[in-house]
Parts: sequence; structure tokens; C-alpha cells
Amino acid sequence: MRWARSYSIIDHQILHGGYLNRLSHESMIMYLFLVVVGDRQGRSFHAERSVVEILRLSGQELDHARRELKSEGLISYRKPYWQVENIAQRRNHGKGIIRRGHTQGH
Repeated sequence: MRWARSYSIIDHQILHGGYLNRLSHESMIMYLFLVVVGDRQGRSFHAERSVVEILRLSGQELDHARRELKSEGLISYRKPYWQVENIAQRRNHGKGIIRRGHTQGH
């Protein structure tokens, strides 16, 4: 088994917060990609053309995925910079979604 030199973490809140139930497949793959390519603060600067090629998305699918992830508060984007947002911080500031009897601090 080869151990990765670096790794990224996807917060369990992506599942428990209901995001996977609401996101399109294009948005889910884009989120995974952004988590994997981001630095320690979740930032990356891949050109849209590169993202489309790597993820095999159309330009329209990329736009939809970006809008969906932004509306859920999972990413921010200011061309050409992508930023994966911290779900725990959103949850702690009352912006996140708490479901299925989960409460803050549990």
C-alpha cells in the first residue's frame, strides 16, 4: 500500500447536513475535485477550461455546479480563485443546516 504524501478531508457534514441529497452529480464531483486540489485553506486556482477538461463537464454543467455549490455556501469563487468553505464554521455561525436531531456541540 502506498501512503499519500498529502491528503484532504471532506467533513462528514457534507453527508449529515443533507448536502449529498441536494447536490447534482456535477456539483458533487466538482466539490470533490476542489477539495483534492486545494491547499491547506481550501484554495486553488484552476482555469475553468482545465476543470471542464479534467471533470469532463460542459461549460453549462460547470456553471450550474459552481452556482449550486456557491448557493449552498460550500465554495466561493472569484475568477480564477476557488475556495472550499469550512462547513463547521458555517454551522457554528448559524448558517449551516442541522438535520436529524443533530445539535451544535454533538
